[in-house]
Amino acid sequence: FPVTIGLATNNVDTTIITGRATGITETTVSGTPTLFITSSDSTAWYYQPSGTVTKITDADYPGNNSKTVVGTAVRMDGYVFVMDSTGEIWNSDLNSVTSWSASSSIKANSYPDLGRGIIRKSDKIMAFGSESVQFFWNAGNATGSPLSRIETTTIKVGCSSADAIVNINDTVYWCGSTPSGGLSIYSLGSELSTISTPPVDRVLAVAGADNITLTSCKFFGRTFVVVNASSVTYVYCVEENSWHQWSGPNRLWFK
Repeated sequence: FPVTIGLATNNVDTTIITGRATGITETTVSGTPTLFITSSDSTAWYYQPSGTVTKITDADYPGNNSKTVVGTAVRMDGYVFVMDSTGEIWNSDLNSVTSWSASSSIKANSYPDLGRGIIRKSDKIMAFGSESVQFFWNAGNATGSPLSRIETTTIKVGCSSADAIVNINDTVYWCGSTPSGGLSIYSLGSELSTISTPPVDRVLAVAGADNITLTSCKFFGRTFVVVNASSVTYVYCVEENSWHQWSGPNRLWFK
């Protein structure tokens, strides 16, 4: 959308999207391009061409049912998925963004940790917790959630927050920690790797988990994982497997 034009809102619901947008994902509903927008106040919204931004009002949407939604949404196979802070993954009805059911959910509970967020990797959904990462696939279940856990692939590495997860060309990067403590930047392409160096890890530890965000950018043929750690910005060049700092008085890049 042109940066000079804002999305019109539905005055029946509110004049503006409440909270801070935590993610905008694109899907189709009956062949119509549709944006699904999650917000930091656990509300959700959708937008279609020539329409208005409209709030999801279904009482079974988890944010409308006393649940705290974390991170952005994931769309896959005609469903929209969101996670709440307890680690439960909720899904919309098939081929809909507005209709949700109270029984359509599954717990990411291999470990008793808090929900941090979800992201899609290939045809799987990665569910991030404070102490682990679990994987789900569309098993086509007739009742409840269409997802089933892939029990043998759980990773005992946590995630600091939903704002510290990014997918680049189907390789997922995130900030997290192991049971031994500390904070590091991890990647998962074909295998799990720790890509941050000890100096970067020290910066992460000083900044603290709540002050770390990840995003990405690409220019001049290079792909960068941008790590904001409090007032410091470090970038990891994927092609060169190297880190460097982007200097400035404030964080230079934001998700």
